[in-house]
Amino acid sequence: MINFASRSPGPGRSGPVGKGLRRRVTAKLSEPCEAGPGWQPAIAAMNKLLVAQGNADVGVVLSSRFAHYVIVPWSDAVSSAVELDMLARHRCSQVYGTLAADWEVRVSPNKFGTPMLACGMERALLGTLRQTCDRAGLHLVSVQPLLMAAFNCWSGSVNDNGGWFGVAEGGRLTLALAHGGGWHAVQSRHVDGVLAASLPDMLEQEKLLTDLADVPRTAWIFAPEQPNLAVSGGGKWSVRVLKLPALEGYSPHGDAAFGLALAGVK
Repeated sequence: MINFASRSPGPGRSGPVGKGLRRRVTAKLSEPCEAGPGWQPAIAAMNKLLVAQGNADVGVVLSSRFAHYVIVPWSDAVSSAVELDMLARHRCSQVYGTLAADWEVRVSPNKFGTPMLACGMERALLGTLRQTCDRAGLHLVSVQPLLMAAFNCWSGSVNDNGGWFGVAEGGRLTLALAHGGGWHAVQSRHVDGVLAASLPDMLEQEKLLTDLADVPRTAWIFAPEQPNLAVSGGGKWSVRVLKLPALEGYSPHGDAAFGLALAGVK
């Protein structure tokens, strides 16, 4: 299922949304995807939603099914953006093998001297997104991996001690460990059973896989498709469920299916 949400500043407003400007959701549309491998069915569904939108800017929040994450260790030998890109590509190749050869890799900058989070996305997918928007007369202004779009939205909620940041979507949970100003672990995995019941065990498993001596037992989980999610840490974990605020035209409960598309708005 592809979900589309159109948003704009409040009535009478124009230009960038800043202090004193209020966003509103002006349209919410869904289009089912045909069964099939890869991202092509999703692009076909997206095309059906975009053709009627007219002249507009488009920002795509890309599902973690189509984004591949790795941790890039800090290296004092890296002294330029080109060298950082080479290091991130090498790391993707180590983790994903020859699949990474056809990816565009982006690195999320963070505190000097700390490990970084990188994301690889298929060049063919990104190229097709641009072509799809061009054919519809639209302007593709951004493509954000869901994990990073959500973290950028909620980064102010993650305290200085760090912890696990997770995004749940369609039976999948992506978890990343932020600690000491850097990223130290990332994993995307299938959720067995109910998320509320499975999450403490999943966090415990990921904690055991890290190489840090003092791993925080704090987690922030963004799961807009499950607006009533409540998680007990079983006395071992402190879990905060992050919720989007209500906007004009958007209810976190009544419009839960569109929460992921609005991940960049807070």
